Amino acid sequence: MAFGKGKPVEWRSSNFKVAFIATAVSLVVYLIAFCSPYWLQTYHTVPWDFKNMGLWEACFNKYYLRENPYIIEFDGCYWTFDIFFDFRRLPIFPGFFIMCQVFSVVVLICLLTATLMMSSVFLRCSGEKNWTYWILSIVMCGVMTIAGLLLFAIIVTVGAKSGDRAWMPRADLIWLSWGYAAACVSNIFAFGAAFFFGKEAKLFWGSKAPVSEMFGFPMFRQGDAAMEPPAETGSVFAY
Repeated sequence: MAFGKGKPVEWRSSNFKVAFIATAVSLVVYLIAFCSPYWLQTYHTVPWDFKNMGLWEACFNKYYLRENPYIIEFDGCYWTFDIFFDFRRLPIFPGFFIMCQVFSVVVLICLLTATLMMSSVFLRCSGEKNWTYWILSIVMCGVMTIAGLLLFAIIVTVGAKSGDRAWMPRADLIWLSWGYAAACVSNIFAFGAAFFFGKEAKLFWGSKAPVSEMFGFPMFRQGDAAMEPPAETGSVFAY
């Protein structure tokens, strides 16, 4: 990666800085949404046995499941994989909800992967070659795009199903709470990061820096006249 006076190349790139900030914000906000038990919530003024629910936790107020032959009372908050949910997995946690849980884990892995890649760029763990920076920019663009698409699928699914009475009998008493809103904000920043990573990769490729290294020339970026490859007499690269 080319070096100049002061800050390294990626710090001079506005695209990479914006993508870095967008990825960091997306990760932090998504962690809040991922852990939040407030994706779905009932109005506080309504006396109902269902209180709130997230991806991994559900809260009840003296709730009885008619399908449960042991007549167990659910009062308080429970982890979605609690042993007491064996009899209620189908009505409360249908297939689409399990799919959302799986997607949410993949999204978290993608965001963490992109963050580690950015750290490797700044710490020079990935080396100082232009072509590695270009490849990492493309990979980070792809990773953030996958995270954005999967998170968008989660948001659309939960939002659409929140009004389904087959899942929530009193859907009219339920509203999408702040955990769901945090997921929406994270999704916006994820797509933004993917866009700027892709833009940076495109501009960096246009600077001829990765190409120059692939053909054995010194590293250079567009505008760095002192670092352009030497043109020999009769060479096809002579200008």
